Amino acid sequence: VARDVARGMLELKEYNPSISVQDDAQLQKFLVNFFQSRIAIRLMIGHYLASRHQQPPQPSSSTSSSSPSLSVALLNRENELIDEADDGGASRIGIVNRRCRPAVLARRAAVEAGELARKYYRQQNVPEVCVLGHVNACFPYVDEHVYFCIREMLKNAMRAVIEKHANDRLQPEFVYPPVRVVIAQGSEDVSVRVADEGVGMSLRELPAALSFGYTTAPPPAFHSPQKSNIFDNAAAGSIAGMGYGLPLAQLHARYLGGDLELMSMQGAGTDITLHFPRLPTS
Repeated sequence: VARDVARGMLELKEYNPSISVQDDAQLQKFLVNFFQSRIAIRLMIGHYLASRHQQPPQPSSSTSSSSPSLSVALLNRENELIDEADDGGASRIGIVNRRCRPAVLARRAAVEAGELARKYYRQQNVPEVCVLGHVNACFPYVDEHVYFCIREMLKNAMRAVIEKHANDRLQPEFVYPPVRVVIAQGSEDVSVRVADEGVGMSLRELPAALSFGYTTAPPPAFHSPQKSNIFDNAAAGSIAGMGYGLPLAQLHARYLGGDLELMSMQGAGTDITLHFPRLPTS
């Protein structure tokens, strides 16, 4: 749905170039309300289906239906995000993982972002992602929200670093500056900072970067079978590069009481800090 909305807005802009989605306050308010409602609906449906699935253990070969269903698809997605070291899902209450591990999710998001960068730039050398800080931190939260936010930040960071060093990468044995993911575990929340040494943003661009529709990436080629950038990829499940990645990540972080903070220095890089509160489990 989010991807379709973004494509629709870009197509509308093709026919009416005077429309500025990021500067239209009424349109921004509508998009915020729309996506907040969608997050709420997905959260409630996912929690209900996951709660129904968490029944007394059944034989692994049994199935609840003869064909794949929405519940199966959602649960398969959830299972992909569960750390293999967890005790078979016993630490979960619906879709809330009482032992959500941001370091594990960050490493998986780094793999996906790296693969997208390799495909688009047609090179094996991409920025390394270093996960630092409280790497053993775990807290009660929704895995998918943490994963989505970190993945969006990493894709933006990789693109910024690669494009800043577009000429340097031609040098033999060139190594990109790493993207750092720093995890801090507090008594009330867990914070994740994604820091890169990319192109950065000017002071004027900072407010616009968190608005729907603002992007510095080339627009997707709607009428061409070729992908126009690393973010035009349905498998990634996101719409960064269409101007929706950062604002959607901010909505996901804020929905359960967290937040997203953006700091940037043009020419030096960008720091984005995600705050996730510890959810009550009683």
